[in-house]
Amino acid sequence: MIKIYGEAAIPLEGASVLDCGGGVFSVLHEGRSYEVRVLAGEVIVNGLAMPYEIEDPRAWKGSAGAGGAKGAVTLKAPMPGKIVKVLVAVGGEVAAGQGIVLMEAMKMQNELKSPKAGRVASVAVQSGDSVAAGAVLAVVE
Repeated sequence: MIKIYGEAAIPLEGASVLDCGGGVFSVLHEGRSYEVRVLAGEVIVNGLAMPYEIEDPRAWKGSAGAGGAKGAVTLKAPMPGKIVKVLVAVGGEVAAGQGIVLMEAMKMQNELKSPKAGRVASVAVQSGDSVAAGAVLAVVE
């Protein structure tokens, strides 16, 4: 899915994309042709420049700076997997680094920990749930 700021999203399903080289692509979607130029930090679609940012939910973000975070912090699944056990209850207090959810992925169990000290505002999963990469598991305030 390509989301153009201020414009409608363009689903890539069914689109024809031709790599013209040098960061230039020709995209044909539903009878419309788009010239897409990919540069560092921006994409130019038919002459209209738009900033972009790529976020990979699997990328390691660490929790070193999250301990002092203000406001709600969302704990997301780093990869697809299955929830083995929820280790906290909604409304409970947690310390930074305390386990929130036990998740099994790639035949290994991983304890996903609270990125900061606070109160568990919500838990979006329960034991036995299958989750996708980037799925919200819990929110700590």
